[in-house]
Parts: sequence; structure tokens; C-alpha cells
Amino acid sequence: METGLMGSIYRFSDWVTKLFYVNLLWVAFSLLGLIAAGFFPATAAMFSVVRKWVLSETDIPVFKTFWTVYKQEFAKSNVLGYILSIAGYILYLDLMITKDAANPLLQLAYYPLLLVIVIFLLTACYIFPVFVHFETKLLQVFKNAFLIMITHPVISILMGIAAVVIYLINYLVPILIAVFGGSIFAFVVMWYCHFAFVKVQNQKELADSKEKQAAP
Repeated sequence: METGLMGSIYRFSDWVTKLFYVNLLWVAFSLLGLIAAGFFPATAAMFSVVRKWVLSETDIPVFKTFWTVYKQEFAKSNVLGYILSIAGYILYLDLMITKDAANPLLQLAYYPLLLVIVIFLLTACYIFPVFVHFETKLLQVFKNAFLIMITHPVISILMGIAAVVIYLINYLVPILIAVFGGSIFAFVVMWYCHFAFVKVQNQKELADSKEKQAAP
């Protein structure tokens, strides 16, 4: 193993290669499903690979892991993604309606609705990390994502800021989406989510311990 400057360069190059490769798989398998059917399974597969890396499992077979999750979660991830997309689209339409409304009472709903959308977007950042991290039903994914988001506000805000920065960079330099855009976004979001998941696990273990101590 290289140390010093050469070691740092090697590790940096290795991570660049990993992120580029999984991003390439994300784009390719999204296209394989003609975007409409492939985007969400590819996103779930990408988050699954990135989750392994965040958990320090850096030597996993990337393609095999990606392909396995893509196949196994194809239907479930599409249902999850389209529920999320439809909900987001409805909120967006509602926001546009209140923004352009002539009725002053309806206009008053603009800022509360804007707050709801911010909460929705922060929750959405947790959806796929929760989906690949916990074995649970679809409705429970939404519930868990919201509860983790609302009970860890600092992590959620920092993650939201990081997500916005990455989005703006991708928006200003669209070519990055095909190179690193998706994988870097997934890695940063999963990294923040991991902190929240650890806190949730610690709280659960503490609660279980107290319950055992209280039992006769």
C-alpha cells in the first residue's frame, strides 16, 4: 500500500474511478429501461453500491452488486419512485397555482406550501437510502424517511445544503451528470444518512436495553 503523497494520489484516483464507474452504470441501466422504467431501479442499485462504500466495504464486486439490486428491486423501486414523483408534481402544481392566484386568501397558502415542499424534498433525500438500508414495506419507507428527517434536523439541513450545491453544479455543467453527477450526489446523501442511521440504531439499542432491564 502506497503511503504519503503517492498513497493519497492513488486513493483519490481509485475513488474517482469508482464514482465514474457506478455513475456510468446508473446512466446505462437507466437507458436500458428507457428512462421511464430504468431510472428508479438504477438509482436504487447505485445507492446500494454507495451504501457498501460508506460502510467501508470498498472491495465489493460493483457490477454484480448493481445488477443484483437492479433486478431484485425493479418493480418495487419503480413504484416507490413514481409515488414520490407524483407527490412532488402535485405539490409543484399547487405551488404554481397559489403563486399566480388572484384570490388573496389562496395567495396566503404560498409560503406554508413552500415550507411543505422543503420538508418533502428533505424527506425525498432519505427515501432511497432508507429503501436500500432497511428491509421494510414501501409505506414504511416513506414513514421512516420522514421520521428520520424530522428527528435529525441538523443532519437533514446539512444534507439538503450539500444536495443543492451538487444540483447547482450539475445544472451549470450538465456534462457532469453523465460523468459523476449521480454517483457523487448518492455518495454525499448516503454519507449524511449513515450518521442518522447510526443514531437511530443507537437509540433503538438503548431503548431495547432499558426494556430488558425493566422486565421482571
